[in-house]
Amino acid sequence: MPGKAPKTNLSSRSPNSGRSLDVYGQAQALVQAAAPFISRFSRFDRKLGGQLKSALPSVMLNLAEGLRRVGGDRNHLITVALGSTDEVQSIFDVGRALGIVSAAEALTVHEPADRVCAMAQVPVPQGSRGRGREPAAAPASAASPGIDSAASI
Repeated sequence: MPGKAPKTNLSSRSPNSGRSLDVYGQAQALVQAAAPFISRFSRFDRKLGGQLKSALPSVMLNLAEGLRRVGGDRNHLITVALGSTDEVQSIFDVGRALGIVSAAEALTVHEPADRVCAMAQVPVPQGSRGRGREPAAAPASAASPGIDSAASI
């Protein structure tokens, strides 16, 4: 019929889609492992639960978009996804410290998060400086006597 869009199978994935990559599957495993804890974190601290609820979709959404992009956009979006992954891990570290989750429960989240971080590394060009890049080494005169500058980072 003219004017009607053909029905498509939304569950099928294009081979060029970032969603077909293993890293996306690991991000999905992270979300599935952490999502059941949102209500527990929210009962303890509404803001902490809200941060977890916000960070989880950010991992998958930014990763999916970044894997489809090229150039700086790609690196930026993957970096945001990795930052959200680190945020989820930090929330579970706080949860362990405060007795909200056990070490075993935190591990069920840390394992897929570690895999996402290992699989989605963003290359850092040699000698680059700036936002989202490795910090430049401090000049020798900037280090405080008796303090290992690398250890203080």
